[in-house]
Amino acid sequence: MGERTRQTDLAWIDQNRDIFWLSAATSFEEVGHGALLVDLRPEPPDHDQPFSYQAEGELELQDDKLEGYLDDYDPGREFIVVLQKSDGHAVYRGCRPYIGWMADLQTRTRYEAPFPPQAER
Repeated sequence: MGERTRQTDLAWIDQNRDIFWLSAATSFEEVGHGALLVDLRPEPPDHDQPFSYQAEGELELQDDKLEGYLDDYDPGREFIVVLQKSDGHAVYRGCRPYIGWMADLQTRTRYEAPFPPQAER
């Protein structure tokens, strides 16, 4: 993997750090150590990339870097991301968002009222 690809990957992970952190932290509480697997292989619908958290025992991927990260990452401060690409995969360790990150959260879909509000009588 080239340095340009690595920098692109890291910038994209940083742009999605809030949802990755929230997902990893919640999943760790439920199932323990593991990693986020982001599937970059198919053409994404609406520009969203599907991902899931897999516990350490569920991971089928054999990768020395991944195993090293799983052995020494701090799930209270870090998360592991595996980007699954059509030409292979890349493993990264991300860090939790900075203080105040939850002040700028947005919903994934827009709320649509079922019908226009009626004027008061």
